[in-house]
Amino acid sequence: MLTPRIRIPAVILFLVGLAFGTLSTFTPLYIREVGLDLSFVGLIYTASAIASFGVRLLSGRASDRYGRGRFISTSLLLYSLAMVILWSAHSGPIFLLGGLVQGTAAGMLIPMIAALMADRSGANERGRIFGLCMVGFDLGIALAGPVLGTLADTIGYRGVFGLSALMTALGFVIFVTSSSKDLPHSLRFSLSHGRDVYAADSSLN
Repeated sequence: MLTPRIRIPAVILFLVGLAFGTLSTFTPLYIREVGLDLSFVGLIYTASAIASFGVRLLSGRASDRYGRGRFISTSLLLYSLAMVILWSAHSGPIFLLGGLVQGTAAGMLIPMIAALMADRSGANERGRIFGLCMVGFDLGIALAGPVLGTLADTIGYRGVFGLSALMTALGFVIFVTSSSKDLPHSLRFSLSHGRDVYAADSSLN
């Protein structure tokens, strides 16, 4: 079932799920380690939610016009940037900035992947295809706590966020190089207005 049209988006969501799970699981512990009031955690999550909501109002229609690929690539870069900001954060405003950037990335990525899966599936299989793809995201969230929690004993909470930045950066590299049938098609699809060769509508190929 994990054909190329599904496999790469699922891998991307798995890596992002690990980063999202890191944010959800370790932010309160990281905030306490840095020495900030734990009540500040709620502000970070609020900033993330507001940014996520705001970007969804704009990115969906824009992707219909300019292509899904470049928006997915942008969201992965933003996710990496958010994790780098949080990795380097020592003050409340920097943590808030990280939350805003992460929310922007998440609000762009999930709808873009959903739209991509709709493009790549027929009307009678869209729910199943999207469900399979989202398993990667859920698995990443599920593994973030136990796996990265073990690593946190060695590298600390700051190191866990740095590792998350590397994972989402890896997701960007994978998407840019493997999102289509070969490297040239992948580069065009992920970085410009190249057509998606896996789109169910053969007229787009």
